[in-house]
Order: sequence, then C-alpha cells, then structure tokens
Amino acid sequence: MIPRGKQIQKSERLKAFFRYAHEAGWIPTNPARHLKPPKANSPGVVAFTAEELNSIMTACQDERLKTFVLVMRYSGLAIGDAVQLRPDRLDAGHLTLRRTKTGKAVRVLLPIVVCNRLHATSLLEGGYYFWNRKGGNSDVQTATGNMRRSLRRVFRAAGVPNAHPHQFRHLFVREHLEQDVSIETIADLLGNSVKIIEKHYSNWVSSRQRKLDEAVQRTWNTAELDRYDLRC
Repeated sequence: MIPRGKQIQKSERLKAFFRYAHEAGWIPTNPARHLKPPKANSPGVVAFTAEELNSIMTACQDERLKTFVLVMRYSGLAIGDAVQLRPDRLDAGHLTLRRTKTGKAVRVLLPIVVCNRLHATSLLEGGYYFWNRKGGNSDVQTATGNMRRSLRRVFRAAGVPNAHPHQFRHLFVREHLEQDVSIETIADLLGNSVKIIEKHYSNWVSSRQRKLDEAVQRTWNTAELDRYDLRC
C-alpha cells in the first residue's frame, strides 16, 4: 500500500507533466487539470510505541546510524534537515538551523548524550555528519533517499517493516503534548505553524484537551455547585 505522502507526490508530478506538455503545445488540453488529490487509503503516520523504538535501537548496529536515529527522536527534525547537520549547527547543546521546507528558524535543545555522540562522530566528506557529499553530483535529495533506505533496513530488522522516519517527528510531538507543552511552543520547535500542528496532530491535541479538562474539573467546588444546581 502506497503511503498518502507518496500518492500526493506522484499526483503532483503527473499534473506537472501534463501542465508542461500543454503549455509546450504537445497536447491541445491538459487532462490532469482537474485531477483531485488522492484520498487517504491507509491510517496516517503515527508515533512509535516504546516497544517499537526499543526494537529499532536494538536493530541499529551502525553507530553513526544509531546517532542519527537519536537525533531524529530528540530533535523532531524532518529527515531532510537531519541529514544536513554539520558541527556549526550545534550551539551550547542546541541544534540551530533553518528548515528546508518552511525556511523557519529552529532551535531545539538536545540531551547531552546525543550531543556527545555527535561530537564523537567523524565527519564525512563535505563536513557533514550524515551526508557523504562527494562533489557536485551529491545533493540533499540523494542523501535523504540513501538514509531512508538505511532506515528501512533497520525497520525491517526491528520487526516494524512499514515504519516511516516521520514517526520520530510524531513521537516528539506526542511526548511534548503529554507534558502539557503549548502547541505554540511545539510549532516553534518544529519550525511549523500552529495551524499545521493542529491539523496533523489533531488526535493528540484532543487527548491533551481532555487532560486539561480533567485538571480544571478537579478544581471545581462541588459542594458549592450542588447548592446552585437547578436540578435539585
């Protein structure tokens, strides 16, 4: 089953091709002009469970790849941003960069263990931790694709063959919501807008709201409310 993200990507490429063919005069009309985005035919990407995460770390035999997984898990970075990390992106225990997709500045504190692992990781050609940038033929899309393939092998070995790297990002969000971190703060940490967080993480936002409602209810003076209950 093709993930929804891949379905949308293929749909956009198809529309772009027919748009170009029409504008170039190859075809009289654009048959993909009114093509609608594909509907989701599978559940959305969800966060890793504790058991899945433990299995992934156990299956990750390569120390560089294990460091990459820890960076993804504790930074919430998208995979395309994580592969571009260099030493100058580390500042007093923080990862500081601009997201490739949104252009927004991101500054997130990393655990000292993860920082130490990064400092101990030898740099590849080009000065990156996870991108072996050899000459002008190596671009970030290639590096990201290579890392995805490496992670797929780990996911299969861990017994979660249908896992997706974005699940590390979802895990980051879920854990922050569970600790009552505000949606605005999470959006800043991810380099996204509040609207995007509410859209893509609505289930967890709802769960968080229920938790907040329960906290508010515990403060209510039930004896006082009973005195003014119209049903009594």
